[in-house]
This record gives sequence, C-alpha cells and structure tokens, in this order.
Amino acid sequence: MKALTFQGKERILYQNVEDPRIESPRDAIVKVSLTAVCGSDMHVYHERETGLDRGTVMGHEFVGEVVEAGGEVGEIKEGDLVASPFTTNCGECFFCRNGLPCRCTSGQL
Repeated sequence: MKALTFQGKERILYQNVEDPRIESPRDAIVKVSLTAVCGSDMHVYHERETGLDRGTVMGHEFVGEVVEAGGEVGEIKEGDLVASPFTTNCGECFFCRNGLPCRCTSGQL
C-alpha cells in the first residue's frame, strides 16, 4: 500500500509500505478513506518530540472501513465505518473503565 512515512526532521516520503496484518487477536485493519495531520505529527516532523523511527507511517487520525478484525475484537466487524482517535487504549485499566481512555496507562499513538 502507499503511505506517508517519516524520514527525519522535516522530511516525509510517499512510498510503498507493507500491507498491514493482524498481529494480535485484538487488532483490526481499516481501509483509510480520509486522514488528517495531527499536532503530534507536527511535533515529530519538526523533531520537537522523538520516538518515531524513520519509515514510520504517519497519519494516526483517520476514518475508514474495517476490512478485517481479530478474533477478540467484539465491538466492530468487517464492513463497519469507523473513526480512529489519536491514541489507542486498553479498555481495562482504571482510567479506561472510568471513561477516561485518553489517560490509559497502556495508550500509544
């Protein structure tokens, strides 16, 4: 598939990358229809924040259609239209159970 990838300070490349695959039974693969630039993308782009390797796919806020879901995914199914927030969350920690998924102790971009 084609994607925008981080290549270092102020350098983004549109290139072919490997197609995604289910790695965990809680994963889902979404065919992206629309995406947007997030402030956290800009922090990385200007290298004010570190943590992304060169080649990392950018654009973690998006909408699209679920094309595959792992066996432990219970809320969504193939064909559903979804929106992805700026972080992931576990759904099980204190914060997730109390409606504060942005504070998830296992959250990641």
